[in-house]
Amino acid sequence: ALDGLPSFRFETIPDGLPASDADATQDIPALCASLSKHGLAPFKGLLSKLNHTSSSNVPPVTCIISDGATCFTVEAAEELGIPGVLLWTASAGGYMGYVQYRNLLERGF
Repeated sequence: ALDGLPSFRFETIPDGLPASDADATQDIPALCASLSKHGLAPFKGLLSKLNHTSSSNVPPVTCIISDGATCFTVEAAEELGIPGVLLWTASAGGYMGYVQYRNLLERGF
């Protein structure tokens, strides 16, 4: 899918989970909580890095489109003056899982 885009690249930020536990990312609630708590600073650092490489034929970040589970990206966009939007990528069934998650936990499921 990216064959015609030789300059496309992926960048990552740390998720805040212990690197010593290879299975830590399998606990989705813990992953989401960790990203929510620790994601803002590394994400802002990534944006700064990307925008400072714009002199090397890499355009600056002009818009941030993020998954709804990464709300910290909107805060970063606002702080840096970059337009940003959350995109809920889950289906209606997945959305209901988000909505009912706490209720299910409270009921012992």
